[in-house]
Amino acid sequence: MATADTAQAMFGSRTGAEAGRRGAPDPLDDAVRPPLHPSRWRRPYRIGGYRVGAATVLLALCPMLLLGSLLSYLAQSPVRAAVAAGIALVLVVLALRILRMGLYVSTRGVRRVRLLRTTKLRWHQVGELVVYQMPVRVLGTPRRRNGEAVALRRMSGGEPWEEIISSHNADFLSRTRKDDYRDAVAALFDWYRACTDR
Repeated sequence: MATADTAQAMFGSRTGAEAGRRGAPDPLDDAVRPPLHPSRWRRPYRIGGYRVGAATVLLALCPMLLLGSLLSYLAQSPVRAAVAAGIALVLVVLALRILRMGLYVSTRGVRRVRLLRTTKLRWHQVGELVVYQMPVRVLGTPRRRNGEAVALRRMSGGEPWEEIISSHNADFLSRTRKDDYRDAVAALFDWYRACTDR
């Protein structure tokens, strides 16, 4: 395992200014640069393609359901119309939730948004962040592949270690630029150090 003290050596701090000096554009520039409003929740990375794709598929089904709802209403079948409209509304809410899922940081703490619940911790409640290399879940499924992940240990209570970001989740699995994950980890550790003085 690697603690916050060794994360710098493993990943380095890759800010937009550093990327500019290397002459290579950094697609994470907006995500890792010092924020104008540090108390506002923000991702330390850009949203991934799998997450956007899943939300797009769900939203693409809504017009068909709404059309079916309209046709059912015109055919004097209000129950079917209401059911179709209700399913479309659920899909919209689900798509928006999928887009919101992920890890967020601010000066107030770290927040992890999952499909059915949101976990929020103040920085003083975070005991330690570690990076480990081992088989991780692919897109949250039971299937595992060799990869990397960042785990969080709380000061007291809760799970001893909680995985908060991995190289094979919906935000990083489809990335062609392998450094995107490492940039996100470096940005997360930068927030951790700045807000905890550790």
